[in-house]
Amino acid sequence: MPGRFDLTRGGDGADETAPPVVSLRGRGLLRGEWDPRISPVLETTYDYQSQGSNVPPGANPSYGLVTLTPPGQDPWTFSYYNQLTGQVVGASRQGQSTVSTWTVWYDVPVTGHGAPYDMSAGQVANWTETDAPVTATAILPPDDLYNYN
Repeated sequence: MPGRFDLTRGGDGADETAPPVVSLRGRGLLRGEWDPRISPVLETTYDYQSQGSNVPPGANPSYGLVTLTPPGQDPWTFSYYNQLTGQVVGASRQGQSTVSTWTVWYDVPVTGHGAPYDMSAGQVANWTETDAPVTATAILPPDDLYNYN
């Protein structure tokens, strides 16, 4: 149900740990959120692809997040590897003269050829860890030049 939900608690308005106020779109999708203690309102907004716009049948439309706009900043734009599972492949933001894109790499090798770091059981044991990772996901900054293929 579309609407605005104020999640703050207490009647005197002096709650220093007040949760954010959120605004929802139809289907329960987040439209915006802000801290009620700050005036004027500094709202972070969220925009989604519509069900008829490049969202495969059966896909969860909440995975269709297209932009996230922090207050007073340029929006982040998201692209997807797999809309059915919601795997984000990149997040871009327009700068003053260029677009910077952060890349998401799934199924990163944790050992052997192609692994950016040795995360074998022997290596993580050096950190007093008893469980070695079996899978990894990396978020790569725009200037990352490592060849991950």
